[in-house]
Amino acid sequence: MAKLLPVLLLAVFLTFVIARFTSKSEKTTATGEPVQKTESKKYWMVMLRSDINRQQDPATTSQLRDAHINSVRNLAKEGKLIVASPFTENEQLQDVIIVECKDSLEVADLIEQDSAVAAGWLKAEIRPCWTARSLSPKQ
Repeated sequence: MAKLLPVLLLAVFLTFVIARFTSKSEKTTATGEPVQKTESKKYWMVMLRSDINRQQDPATTSQLRDAHINSVRNLAKEGKLIVASPFTENEQLQDVIIVECKDSLEVADLIEQDSAVAAGWLKAEIRPCWTARSLSPKQ
Protein backbone atom coordinates (compact mmCIF):
# COMPACT_ATOMS: atom_id res chain seq x y z
CA MET A 1 0.00 0.00 0.00
CA ALA A 2 2.85 2.40 0.82
CA LYS A 3 4.25 1.84 -2.68
CA LEU A 4 0.91 2.67 -4.30
CA LEU A 5 0.46 6.01 -2.50
CA PRO A 6 3.03 7.93 -4.62
CA VAL A 7 1.54 6.46 -7.78
CA LEU A 8 -1.98 7.50 -6.74
CA LEU A 9 -0.79 11.01 -5.82
CA LEU A 10 0.97 11.33 -9.19
CA ALA A 11 -2.18 10.15 -11.00
CA VAL A 12 -4.32 12.71 -9.14
CA PHE A 13 -1.78 15.47 -9.87
CA LEU A 14 -1.64 14.63 -13.60
CA THR A 15 -5.44 14.50 -13.80
CA PHE A 16 -5.60 17.96 -12.21
CA VAL A 17 -2.97 19.38 -14.60
CA ILE A 18 -4.62 17.90 -17.70
CA ALA A 19 -8.04 19.19 -16.61
CA ARG A 20 -6.60 22.64 -15.92
CA PHE A 21 -4.93 23.01 -19.33
CA THR A 22 -7.96 21.65 -21.15
CA SER A 23 -10.27 24.16 -19.49
CA LYS A 24 -7.92 27.07 -20.31
CA SER A 25 -7.91 26.30 -24.02
CA GLU A 26 -11.71 26.18 -24.11
CA LYS A 27 -12.60 29.48 -22.39
CA THR A 28 -16.06 30.87 -22.97
CA THR A 29 -17.83 34.13 -22.22
CA ALA A 30 -20.66 34.43 -19.68
CA THR A 31 -23.11 33.66 -22.50
CA GLY A 32 -21.29 30.43 -23.34
CA GLU A 33 -19.70 31.68 -26.58
CA PRO A 34 -16.05 30.77 -27.16
CA VAL A 35 -13.61 33.59 -26.41
CA GLN A 36 -11.70 34.71 -29.49
CA LYS A 37 -7.99 35.31 -29.16
CA THR A 38 -6.99 38.93 -29.72
CA GLU A 39 -3.93 39.72 -31.78
CA SER A 40 -2.28 43.12 -31.35
CA LYS A 41 -0.86 45.38 -34.02
CA LYS A 42 1.83 47.97 -33.38
CA TYR A 43 1.58 51.52 -34.69
CA TRP A 44 3.59 54.65 -33.96
CA MET A 45 2.09 57.80 -32.46
CA VAL A 46 3.87 61.05 -33.26
CA MET A 47 2.96 63.99 -31.09
CA LEU A 48 4.02 67.27 -32.67
CA ARG A 49 4.59 70.03 -30.17
CA SER A 50 5.34 73.72 -30.53
CA ASP A 51 8.99 74.38 -29.92
CA ILE A 52 10.61 77.63 -28.92
CA ASN A 53 11.57 78.39 -32.53
CA ARG A 54 8.27 80.11 -33.45
CA GLN A 55 9.61 83.57 -34.26
CA GLN A 56 9.35 83.37 -38.06
CA ASP A 57 7.73 86.06 -40.12
CA PRO A 58 4.17 85.35 -41.33
CA ALA A 59 5.33 84.31 -44.83
CA THR A 60 7.78 81.74 -43.43
CA THR A 61 5.15 80.48 -40.98
CA SER A 62 2.72 80.00 -43.85
CA GLN A 63 5.36 78.13 -45.88
CA LEU A 64 6.19 75.85 -42.95
CA ARG A 65 2.52 75.14 -42.32
CA ASP A 66 1.93 74.30 -45.99
CA ALA A 67 5.04 72.11 -46.10
CA HIS A 68 3.87 70.29 -42.97
CA ILE A 69 0.44 69.63 -44.49
CA ASN A 70 2.13 68.32 -47.66
CA SER A 71 4.32 66.00 -45.55
CA VAL A 72 1.22 64.55 -43.90
CA ARG A 73 -0.41 64.12 -47.32
CA ASN A 74 2.73 62.30 -48.54
CA LEU A 75 2.48 59.91 -45.59
CA ALA A 76 -1.08 59.17 -46.68
CA LYS A 77 0.00 58.61 -50.32
CA GLU A 78 2.72 56.20 -49.15
CA GLY A 79 0.12 54.23 -47.18
CA LYS A 80 1.90 54.95 -43.88
CA LEU A 81 -0.68 57.31 -42.35
CA ILE A 82 -3.41 55.87 -40.14
CA VAL A 83 -4.74 59.12 -38.69
CA ALA A 84 -3.66 62.75 -38.40
CA SER A 85 -5.37 65.37 -36.30
CA PRO A 86 -4.53 68.95 -35.36
CA PHE A 87 -5.29 70.30 -31.90
CA THR A 88 -6.80 73.75 -31.62
CA GLU A 89 -7.23 74.09 -27.85
CA ASN A 90 -3.66 73.36 -26.78
CA GLU A 91 -0.86 75.76 -27.63
CA GLN A 92 1.88 73.21 -26.91
CA LEU A 93 0.44 70.07 -28.55
CA GLN A 94 -0.18 70.95 -32.19
CA ASP A 95 -0.84 67.63 -33.98
CA VAL A 96 -0.99 63.91 -33.43
CA ILE A 97 -0.14 61.53 -36.25
CA ILE A 98 -0.41 57.75 -36.12
CA VAL A 99 1.61 55.87 -38.71
CA GLU A 100 2.30 52.27 -39.59
CA CYS A 101 6.05 51.66 -39.85
CA LYS A 102 8.36 48.75 -39.15
CA ASP A 103 10.30 50.50 -36.37
CA SER A 104 10.98 53.82 -34.66
CA LEU A 105 13.90 54.57 -36.98
CA GLU A 106 11.62 54.51 -40.01
CA VAL A 107 9.16 56.80 -38.23
CA ALA A 108 11.92 59.21 -37.22
CA ASP A 109 13.21 59.28 -40.80
CA LEU A 110 9.75 60.06 -42.18
CA ILE A 111 9.07 62.76 -39.59
CA GLU A 112 12.47 64.42 -40.07
CA GLN A 113 11.53 64.94 -43.74
CA ASP A 114 8.79 67.31 -42.57
CA SER A 115 10.11 70.85 -43.14
CA ALA A 116 8.33 72.16 -40.02
CA VAL A 117 10.15 69.59 -37.88
CA ALA A 118 13.48 70.17 -39.65
CA ALA A 119 13.16 73.94 -39.08
CA GLY A 120 12.41 73.46 -35.37
CA TRP A 121 8.91 74.88 -35.79
CA LEU A 122 7.51 71.56 -34.53
CA LYS A 123 9.17 69.06 -32.22
CA ALA A 124 8.29 65.37 -32.65
CA GLU A 125 7.80 62.92 -29.83
CA ILE A 126 7.48 59.32 -31.08
CA ARG A 127 5.79 56.59 -29.04
CA PRO A 128 4.69 53.04 -29.89
CA CYS A 129 1.00 52.30 -29.51
CA TRP A 130 -0.91 49.05 -29.81
CA THR A 131 -4.42 48.15 -30.87
CA ALA A 132 -6.27 44.90 -31.30
CA ARG A 133 -5.86 43.78 -34.89
CA SER A 134 -9.66 43.48 -35.19
CA LEU A 135 -9.89 47.21 -34.34
CA SER A 136 -7.12 48.35 -36.66
CA PRO A 137 -8.01 50.20 -39.87
CA LYS A 138 -5.75 47.99 -41.99
CA GLN A 139 -6.15 44.23 -41.75
